[in-house]
Amino acid sequence: MPESSSGQGFKTSGDSDLAEAEDSDRVLTGTELAEIEEDFNSMRYNGFLSTEFETVSDIWWDEVLYNGAGINSSVKYDDVEASYLKKTGDEELFGDITYISTSDIQDFVLETTGQSYDTMHHKIDWMYLKDLDVYAHQHGDTNFRPIELSDGYVEDGIYHVYYDAPLGDDVDDKRFEIVFEKTDEGYVFISYLWAPECGREEGIEAIYDSLIDKYAKAVNARLDRDELRAENISELCAVEYNGDEDPMDVIGYYRKDIDGDGIDELFFGANHNDYIMPVYEVYTIKDGSWNRIFMSYDEYVYYYAGDGTFYLDEHVVDVGDVLSHCELYSAYKFTNAVDMVRSLYDGTYEYSTDYFWKDIQNISEKEYNEYVDDAKAMYVNIKYTPLSTVDIGSTGSSASAKGPYTNKELCEMALDHYEKEYDYRPTISEVDSEDGDMVTIHLYDIVDDHTATSAWYEIDRNTGRGEDVILGNKVDITR
Repeated sequence: MPESSSGQGFKTSGDSDLAEAEDSDRVLTGTELAEIEEDFNSMRYNGFLSTEFETVSDIWWDEVLYNGAGINSSVKYDDVEASYLKKTGDEELFGDITYISTSDIQDFVLETTGQSYDTMHHKIDWMYLKDLDVYAHQHGDTNFRPIELSDGYVEDGIYHVYYDAPLGDDVDDKRFEIVFEKTDEGYVFISYLWAPECGREEGIEAIYDSLIDKYAKAVNARLDRDELRAENISELCAVEYNGDEDPMDVIGYYRKDIDGDGIDELFFGANHNDYIMPVYEVYTIKDGSWNRIFMSYDEYVYYYAGDGTFYLDEHVVDVGDVLSHCELYSAYKFTNAVDMVRSLYDGTYEYSTDYFWKDIQNISEKEYNEYVDDAKAMYVNIKYTPLSTVDIGSTGSSASAKGPYTNKELCEMALDHYEKEYDYRPTISEVDSEDGDMVTIHLYDIVDDHTATSAWYEIDRNTGRGEDVILGNKVDITR
């Protein structure tokens, strides 16, 4: 990056002597930024700002092409409409159809990423009309995101431009970075990410800490169901108020990257050893802000299946009981049922692989029970970090551990953390050394008179955070 003399990481533009050299390292001029901004606010390129991607293989093409990307098709709209209605069995459309041919999709991907469409992880998931060789989807909305670029630079022929998005109030730093190359045909994208000045990991921590802090304060105040709903928190928290244990010790949070995108999801739920409880809520980070994947409430609850999927158990008035197997879907990360069964009030049973129950199959009671039994066998009893470990003092600061911890507490927390991460609990955890507030913890087993080390953790006894010495990763044994 060019030398910095401002808070944005580089010198301000204007009369720079380097601005005349098209391919030299320099800060972008206002004229250049205006031209790029105009292009990114066009139908052709704006779709790339609909979802974050660290590499072009991670692009969600459903979202990039949602509005058509300005691609003109030789196929007539009337022909697509007729083919679409025939395939869906619908009598009429509820919105407009956007459609793109297979060859146009392949050409557009190659032009804008420099890579083949076959290498993409998230290919388009629209309805394929084989007779016309087009992909089509019906919609009445748009995901267009107008932007105003604030600054940018070019280095080694790679462009970096920035803009601030109007995100939620919980986010102070709303800066996004778009990285690309320019060609005679247009733009070849490299990445598009939320890029806060404080650092991406630090930004995610701050957002999740604010949610944990909000949850802890609500439970500590024993907000009733109506008050919880008003605070946009699962009403299931109130179930624990009448138990024998302090709900602050029972209700807690849990973090795990369940879809492998490098961002932890944040769970809330209750600890019960004798039976498995539903997950109250799950959050993720999208576009620099929290995004709720789902919330459980009375007669509509989710269970974690342990493989990144969930089961939704619901009671539907005038229908019956429904159990749906759900996966995370699309860049927006919401749960979508991939198959489901239901028990109807008339004593019959049905199965479907279509969310709208268009492909209903009648099944036997035995088949229904087998589906339910198989699902329940997958439910995971999550071990949550209790909200009682959260500092909810008058400062209103982020959720932090109640340190300093004793050596005994640190050793037990280290075992709990390792078990969560690797589904194995070493038999021995002991403090190997201390240096001020930093404590080195050794997790191991004795096997055939030899020490079999599982982990070495260097942990700050005040925060419970530190480093996995073997792997070189940051760890937080409070989670």
